[in-house]
Amino acid sequence: MKISSFTFAVRLFMVVLSGVVANLAQAQTAIPAFLSANSSPPEPEAKSWVLLESNTGWVLAAKNEHDQVDPASLTKLMTSYLTFEALDSGKIKASDKVYISKKAWKAPGSRMFLNVDTSATIAELIKGLIIQSGNDAAIALAEQIGGSESGFAHLMNEAAVKLGMRNTHYINSSGLPAEGHYTTAYDTALLSRAIIRSFPDMYALFAIREYTYNDITQPNRNSLLWRDDSYDGLKTGHTKAAGYCLAGSAVRNDTRFVATVMGAESTRNRVQGVSALIEFGFSQYETATVFGPGAPVQSLALFKGEQTEAEVGSSLPISVVIPKGQSSAMQVSYDLPDKLVAPLVVNEAVGQAHISFKGKAIGEVELYPLHNYALGPIWVQLIDAVKIKLF
Repeated sequence: MKISSFTFAVRLFMVVLSGVVANLAQAQTAIPAFLSANSSPPEPEAKSWVLLESNTGWVLAAKNEHDQVDPASLTKLMTSYLTFEALDSGKIKASDKVYISKKAWKAPGSRMFLNVDTSATIAELIKGLIIQSGNDAAIALAEQIGGSESGFAHLMNEAAVKLGMRNTHYINSSGLPAEGHYTTAYDTALLSRAIIRSFPDMYALFAIREYTYNDITQPNRNSLLWRDDSYDGLKTGHTKAAGYCLAGSAVRNDTRFVATVMGAESTRNRVQGVSALIEFGFSQYETATVFGPGAPVQSLALFKGEQTEAEVGSSLPISVVIPKGQSSAMQVSYDLPDKLVAPLVVNEAVGQAHISFKGKAIGEVELYPLHNYALGPIWVQLIDAVKIKLF
């Protein structure tokens, strides 16, 4: 049964060459070959790098993206993720005061200049962590949330597994060099995407250009933020072992790209590498909105219910990334029944949508009732039982 337009609940199964990838958090999804760009991507001067489209999670370009490398301060992305998660769950509050231990105060490297045996709020520590890249802030937050830095590292590794970061292992919360502390360009992009999508309000902190604490003003080390307003994150890192690293992101016209560069030889190379990848993404791809939120697919005949029709669709939107200027080549077909029977609940699928590009399958999506539909009076049920046989 074909229907002209609708909104649907998202369980998108991306068809990639030989098979189906159910979820990017569980497996890397390279963009299908028939959606590839017309030109070759840039190649940053770095040990490894990756370009990822944020909505689908498709990898558009990569080199050595699964090689294990020292993450340096990109470690603080996971520290941020777990802090946001603790705030979201109510485990901590932004106004909570955190005692500054001697270990946090003595942290070497970049610091927000906390004073020992004093306190700082969670909100202050988050800004010191993200904007000033404070190792002292990272340790203070780890001790507050995990009980100790080693306890927090355990939580970091649990979160990495859940996010599908298969080649990552954390020893500390700051990124100071430690044996057995590593990640990859792909895992870092995956984590960056998770922060952006799971905590959009907190993600705005990554775009702040400077922060003053203890009468000391420090600029954000991510110079991409000064390039143009579309660049809004995420984090730099540098140690002798790691080289110069950068996870960056930018959004224009509802299209967002995430790029990570690991092991560059200079700050200039890491910035040029990330920006070149992201600009390549914008020049070659655009987001095609398949369905917007809120509108039903169609009102289908409903039997045995309090209502005679049921709206099918979803409150969630879906979109895919396609080569620029080719939105007309995308098609959607729908499989829906001619009739529905009460009771219906919003989490029970009633049909599917199939998305294709130039006749080749991109994925399929399950469709759901937009509301719960209860059984009608007994006399309605009896009459409709007869109608169903005649329908």
